[in-house]
Amino acid sequence: MKKMSKPVLWDALFCVLMLAYPLIHFSIFYIGVNFSSFTLAFKTYYDGEFVWAGFENFRLIVYNFQTQPEYGYAVVNSLINYGVGIIVGVPLSLIFSFFIYKKVKGYTIYRVLLFLPSVIPGIVMVLIYSYFVERALPELIPSVPTRLLSNEDTAYMTILVFCIFTSFGPTVLMYSSTMSGINQSMVESAELDGITFFKEFFYITIPSIWPTITTFLVSGIAGIFVNQMSLFSFKGTAAPIKISNFGYFLYRETQADMVTHSTYPYLSAMGLAMTVIVVPLTLLAKFLLEKYGPKND
Repeated sequence: MKKMSKPVLWDALFCVLMLAYPLIHFSIFYIGVNFSSFTLAFKTYYDGEFVWAGFENFRLIVYNFQTQPEYGYAVVNSLINYGVGIIVGVPLSLIFSFFIYKKVKGYTIYRVLLFLPSVIPGIVMVLIYSYFVERALPELIPSVPTRLLSNEDTAYMTILVFCIFTSFGPTVLMYSSTMSGINQSMVESAELDGITFFKEFFYITIPSIWPTITTFLVSGIAGIFVNQMSLFSFKGTAAPIKISNFGYFLYRETQADMVTHSTYPYLSAMGLAMTVIVVPLTLLAKFLLEKYGPKND
C-alpha cells in the first residue's frame, strides 16, 4: 500500500479540520435542533420534566380548532396575507422592478422609496408608519378615519398595507437584478420589430425571470404560517384575536413561556402539523409553476 507523502497528508488534515467546524455546527444546530423539536411534539411537560405523551398534543390542537375562535381568525388572516401578497405585492414588485430595469423617468425615486424599509430597522419603520396613519394621514386627508391601528375593524388592513410596502425591498432587488441579466440582443431585436413597452414586459421580461418569480412564490407558501406581519412590533402581546395570525400566535406563545417551556411541546406539535400541510402544497405549487409557467423560448 502506497504511503501518503507529508505534504499530501497535511493538506488532507487541513481540509478535514476546515470542514469539521461547519459540519459539527450544522449537525448540532440544524439536525439536532430539528430532531429535538420533532420529538418534543410527542411529549408533554409534567412534574418539572418532559415525558412521552404520544399524539395528545395533536388531539388538543384539533380540539382547540373546534372551540377557540382565535385559531379560525389565525388561519384566515394567514391565508389573506399570502393571497394579498400574490395578487397585489407580486405584480407591483414586478412593475416597479421593470421601471427600474428600463430606467423609466423617476426610477431613482422608486429605488430609494422601495429600498428604504430594508435599510431602516423594522421597529423604527413600525413607529414611523404608526405615527403616519394615526396622526399625519387624517390631518392630510380629513375623510380618512383616525386611529386606524387602534380600531379592530381597520387594524388588520392597515398592517397589511405596511407588510406589502416593506416587502418591496428584497423582491424588487432580486427581480431587477435578474432583469439586468436578460439577453439584450433579444430585447433589441424585439424593439426593431416594433414591440411595445408593456409587450416587452409580458412576452420577454416575465418569461426570462420566471424561475426567480417561481422561487419567491414557492418560498411564500412555505412561510404562510410563520409570517407574523410585524404584529408583535405593532401590538406587543396584546393583539386582538381578530387580527392575529399563526406566525404571531407561535411567536407570542413562545415568548410568554421562556421560563418553564411547558407549552413548547404543544407549539412543536402545531409547527409539525403546519409542516405536514404546507410541504405538499409547496411541492405541488413548484410543480405547477414550472410546468405551466411561461417559457423563455
